[in-house]
Amino acid sequence: QYNVALLCRRLYSRYIAQRAEHVRERVSEIEEGKFDEEIATLMKLDENTLKKLYAEREIEPE
Repeated sequence: QYNVALLCRRLYSRYIAQRAEHVRERVSEIEEGKFDEEIATLMKLDENTLKKLYAEREIEPE
């Protein structure tokens, strides 16, 4: 039963539910290359610096 419910949820999300507008906007920003420079900078950092940045990140309120 669990697997059937999970399948239904995924199929609904894929084929029936409309995408949220903020998701469309973010996808277009990514395709335009808005974040390429920031990603390249992160790729050059060492592991400890990445861990520090991750721990200090700003978390959205719920």
